Amino acid sequence: MKNFLAILCFAFCVLILSKNFLMQEFSNAEFDYSKYSSIPVNKAGRVMPLESASNDMLRFFSGKASYKDFGRKVNSIEWFLNFSADAESAKNQKFFRTTNRDLQKLLGIKGMYYSYNDLLSKLDEVEKIADSNQQSVYVDAAYESLQKLETFEILKSSLAYGSESKSQFADDWYESVRLAKEEILKANAENREPSNDVLIKASDNLKKITKQIEFEKMRTNSVIRSFEDNNIFLTSSEALHKRNLSEETKAYLKSFAKFLDNLKSKKFKDASGFINSETFKNSKNFRIQFENIINKLDINFAGTAIYGISFLLFLFAYAFEKQRKNLIHCAMIFLFVAVCLHGFAILARCIIQMRPPVTNLYSSVFFAGWGAALLGYIMAKSKSKYIYSLSGTLTGFASLIVAMNLPYSGDDMGMMNAVLNSNFWLTAHVATIMIGYCAIFLGGFTAAIRLISIAFASKYCLVSSTKECAKSVYVILSIALLFTFIGTMLGGVWADLSWGRFWGWDPKENGALMIVLWCSAALHCKLAKMISDRAFLAFAVLGNIICAWAWFGVNMLGIGLHSYGFFQGKWFWLLTFVASQVLIMTFAFVKESGKEK
Repeated sequence: MKNFLAILCFAFCVLILSKNFLMQEFSNAEFDYSKYSSIPVNKAGRVMPLESASNDMLRFFSGKASYKDFGRKVNSIEWFLNFSADAESAKNQKFFRTTNRDLQKLLGIKGMYYSYNDLLSKLDEVEKIADSNQQSVYVDAAYESLQKLETFEILKSSLAYGSESKSQFADDWYESVRLAKEEILKANAENREPSNDVLIKASDNLKKITKQIEFEKMRTNSVIRSFEDNNIFLTSSEALHKRNLSEETKAYLKSFAKFLDNLKSKKFKDASGFINSETFKNSKNFRIQFENIINKLDINFAGTAIYGISFLLFLFAYAFEKQRKNLIHCAMIFLFVAVCLHGFAILARCIIQMRPPVTNLYSSVFFAGWGAALLGYIMAKSKSKYIYSLSGTLTGFASLIVAMNLPYSGDDMGMMNAVLNSNFWLTAHVATIMIGYCAIFLGGFTAAIRLISIAFASKYCLVSSTKECAKSVYVILSIALLFTFIGTMLGGVWADLSWGRFWGWDPKENGALMIVLWCSAALHCKLAKMISDRAFLAFAVLGNIICAWAWFGVNMLGIGLHSYGFFQGKWFWLLTFVASQVLIMTFAFVKESGKEK
């Protein structure tokens, strides 16, 4: 029976993991956009497949890597290729997103999504609000909408320049340059002034291209460079402007422009020939292909779903005593698969970036959740107490949800600021302190589950006794104290090397100190028997609040030298989390519903 359940669980996990491949196989779309997802491009200094760049840009506009167009879900690669082919039509598509109700009211839209033309119709009013000196979320939302408008204008020429026929513009440009060059040489040989009629067309085109290049310099991190020439990536306008562009790159540029024209005209049979371009084939490399496969697998979604299933099975195990063993067996299998997928995703990031596992706020959340889930699984297997696997499952699930819903801050595989750009210190300081964070949340969630069980479900044998739970949480918090203290000290050394001072009472540094002091106080009170086991568990839950504030709260302040990861607009969720933890802490004083195990 157990073997059959194991096979069934693994098969279900494979089904979840292959979701995108199955959807692609049974898709009724007229054109297979996924074939072009691995085209290599450069965005914000990182070479990546086109799908990664399009995911990043659609998240900037709409907050997620897909949007609904007349009820049909459109993924990022389809959106970006069609957008590049026909930007005029895209002006009516509602993929711009704002959660600010005042801006929604100003634009006259229902819901959170609006189009380029919706914004353009109220541009004067939006600019007036954005330029005001007031500090408010309304002003920030107006300013952000203008950034999206600028980015829209920049992106529409990333893959090919031209408003009508892109291939025709490329041909006309190179022909006008050739004729102008011939006319200048001929005029010099005949000792006369070149004919203006010949030079005017090339001059007009040059002005257009130069203007676009200057515009792209305004938002360099939003520019997608698709054409590699002598190991330098260029936008279409930069490639057209460059002297001595290689014939191979020039041919690729022309074929790309023709591909987009065919796409715009719905000539899908002609467009599909672009995939056979020798230039396109030769421009692939292992890391581009590997990242493209990781995008297709969508491990974040698969991991979240499998963690969620594991969590539900653990809850069902509490409720259905007769099937408890089988349900726990299945839940542990799903947790094992989720931890493996989560770990593989971290390894994949390291391979793609050639960096340590933690390089920005997104990856720190991702890494800490995996560490907590792994530790919970190991403790559950070694102690046969499934409260640890339940808390590990919850922590892993929550970390992926938080990571996927962090405010947009650029490529999620991007690096911290240049002063922090050190593999050694990223490993020594950031990864070390993240291990401490994962232990804090594992201990906090384990304590929270025990306190909830005291109030509502203490009759269930799945939950360990308060005394045993307190002992385990004590061990977990000891690990947390060790790693957070070492990580904080290493951070001080790093700060001394980078900024010339060991400690500066920066908000992020103060947050790290809060965690170390709280861990020390909690462990001291427990060791000295100054508080009961229940009070110690409540103390552990308080650690969730302190760690969340040190990790995310100080980032929302937007001040200090630790400038990476600043974001706004998530106070509601942070305060909601704090309120939930405070509520759970009160359960330490609730009379038990049954005899405590």
